[in-house]
Parts: sequence; C-alpha cells; structure tokens
Amino acid sequence: MTRPLVRHHLGNKDDMFDLLVTHVVAELEKQTQSIADALPSSRRLEVLIDYLFGQPEDPGPQLIFVFADLTMKSVSNSVLATRLAATITQFETLLRKEIYAEFSNVPDVTANAVAHGIMAIYFNSISLEPLMQATENARNAVNILIGSLRKE
Repeated sequence: MTRPLVRHHLGNKDDMFDLLVTHVVAELEKQTQSIADALPSSRRLEVLIDYLFGQPEDPGPQLIFVFADLTMKSVSNSVLATRLAATITQFETLLRKEIYAEFSNVPDVTANAVAHGIMAIYFNSISLEPLMQATENARNAVNILIGSLRKE
C-alpha cells in the first residue's frame, strides 16, 4: 500500500495512533470482561489465576507488548494515560473482586496490594516470555501472594 492510500483510509499519523489506542483498549477491556463472564460459580480466583498463568498464548503477548509501548508513550500524553489507566483499573478490579469473594475478611489495603501484585506479575511474565519461560516462577509468586491472604 502506498502512503497516500493508507492516509486516505486511516487518516494522518495522529488518526492512526488514535485508532490503535482505541483498538488496544477495547480489545483488552473485552478480554477482561470475557474472562469475568467465563468464571465458574465456585473456585473463581483459582480458575482466574489458572487462566492468566496457564495459557501464555492467550490473550497473546502482542497485545500486551503494544499496551506496554503505549504506556511508555503515556508519560507525555495525559489523555492516553487516563485511557490506559482505566483499562488497568478494570483488570485490577476483577482481581480484587475475586480476592474479596474468596477472602471476605481481608483488609482493603491487603486486597489492593495483592490484586496489584498479581496484575504486575501477569504483565511482567507476558513481557518476559519471549526471553525465557517465566510462567512457573510467575505462578509461584502469585501463589505466595494468595497464600499471604490466608494468613490475614
């Protein structure tokens, strides 16, 4: 395709960037909702963790890589930062909800920290996957975090 043809269909560079952001955000939000909808009525947190750390090809590292690149760009773009933060918040809220469902007496600060830790480990393990097999260590780290909830 020639540059004029691409610009005719997609617009200028800013328009193409906005389309990319919209696609990535919508796809991640859709996947988060699909995961939430697919969770069974029992053992939800366990199933969620199994899904996140047992299927490295799904949702696919490419989407996570693009999200990471967009995150770096958001340092100088507050509108982008707000959009990406909302997507992360949706994912972290799902984790926190499932933590509270299984550990109803856990303090908010602990639930928030564990949900954030699981999310951070998830994104980190996806980003490291091309370099090494990080899934087992990531899963062990998540199990330690969840184990800390049993002690609360």
